[in-house]
Amino acid sequence: MENTIKHSIIAAQLCDSAFPIGGFAFSNGLESAIEHHMVTNRDELKEFTRDVLLQSLHSDFIAALVSFRAANRNCYQEILYADEICYCSKLSSEARSMAIKMGRRASQMGCALFPDNALLKQWNSDIENSQCKGVHAISTALLFKAANLDEYSLFAALEYGTVNIVLNAALRIFHISHFETQKLLKELCSFAPNDYLTIKELTLYDMESFAPLYDINSSLHEFGERRLFAN
Repeated sequence: MENTIKHSIIAAQLCDSAFPIGGFAFSNGLESAIEHHMVTNRDELKEFTRDVLLQSLHSDFIAALVSFRAANRNCYQEILYADEICYCSKLSSEARSMAIKMGRRASQMGCALFPDNALLKQWNSDIENSQCKGVHAISTALLFKAANLDEYSLFAALEYGTVNIVLNAALRIFHISHFETQKLLKELCSFAPNDYLTIKELTLYDMESFAPLYDINSSLHEFGERRLFAN
């Protein structure tokens, strides 16, 4: 019971929107989608957020699960390969910047929280020395491994975090209340069990990052007039 409670608290800490890895600085394309009238109401916000989640599900989430399992087998080279594949799957410079900046912060936080973890030390050193990209999905996987959490907790954190970034951004740039974003969070995260079953057996070679509208939207944001979020 004691370990279960401790693990639940650690998982809650790592999933908290206040966990300082820089997610608040990004909107996952929502800012541009609103600017160009792709998102104009609650239903369109929900659809947009689900599309962002599906794109991550078939790319970042697969890479994270592969890396988590590789860490359990002490296969560091497989982790490095997953990191490179995950980085290359991102077409827009904005998506790459988001993955690297949040990944670096997650790695640094991991070393602060688990200073004796050799894997995180090596990973953080390789990021600092430009031996790997250090994308967010992989850093998160290694952070959850260091915390002795399971892959279900990792998947839940990734799903929750992806949705939360978009909805927290919506509160700052869209006419929507906290009540509505919390309802949307509950509705969107209800797909998590089936989402996990969809990708749990997939490999890096099954990753699909093809999402033209999402990539076009990200490109528009890079040169857009709005600058509330990083681009």
